[in-house]
Amino acid sequence: MPRQGLGQERGGARGAVTTPMRAVVTALAVSVVLGACTGSTTESVSLPSEAPLSGAATGSAPSTSAPTGSGAGQSGSASAAPTPTKSSSSTASPTAAASTGGTPTASATTVTGPVLTLETNGLSIATGAQPATHYGFGSSDAAVRAALATVLGGTLRVTPSPECGQGPRTTADRNGFSILVDGARFVGWVDQGAPKRHLTTRRGLGIGSTLTQVRLLLSGVSVSTDTLGPEFFTTSGLGGLLTGTTGSSRITNIYAGETCFFR
Repeated sequence: MPRQGLGQERGGARGAVTTPMRAVVTALAVSVVLGACTGSTTESVSLPSEAPLSGAATGSAPSTSAPTGSGAGQSGSASAAPTPTKSSSSTASPTAAASTGGTPTASATTVTGPVLTLETNGLSIATGAQPATHYGFGSSDAAVRAALATVLGGTLRVTPSPECGQGPRTTADRNGFSILVDGARFVGWVDQGAPKRHLTTRRGLGIGSTLTQVRLLLSGVSVSTDTLGPEFFTTSGLGGLLTGTTGSSRITNIYAGETCFFR
């Protein structure tokens, strides 16, 4: 009987130490596995078996760092997603395209010389890339003459015209183009044409245009013949002399505003 009690005591002692031993063995096994994964040769054991391993319960990062050269899936902690970067444009510049055989982009053509446009209510002059300046009837004759000098290639010749039917006027002209001035106001223009120069309206009418073209582009066109020869008139104020009265007749003189013709 006493022997059986001793056996029970010893058996109870074995049972008492079984749980701590299992915890130690479990901890050693986990430590060995972690060491194999991380390449560490140090085997550290946490004796309290209840302690969470590598922050599994708390979500914190493990104390061991990932080995150099490991992939993102091998790291012990979740790394932030890389910020995407925009790649540079693959379109070659004109210079680069020329050197590599590509086709450079054509640039818009810039008009560098002054351009004079005939208007029914004045004149428009554009220089280079600047917007056109409109000189309407009634504008300062000095400003108009200065602008025309850049287009016509020099200063205009100023001549008094005291015998105009509407009263004394002044004519300023150069190379077949003239303006009529009343006092200091620009009141009309006349183009008789010149070699290597072709002035037109915005719709393309000018010296050499046909009567058919005039009728197609303008409304209110009438034709008459007087001491100056065949002449067309329009309700918009544009007029001119013609070589005849048929559709194929061409403009030889074009004008707008006041004139000083002797009929």
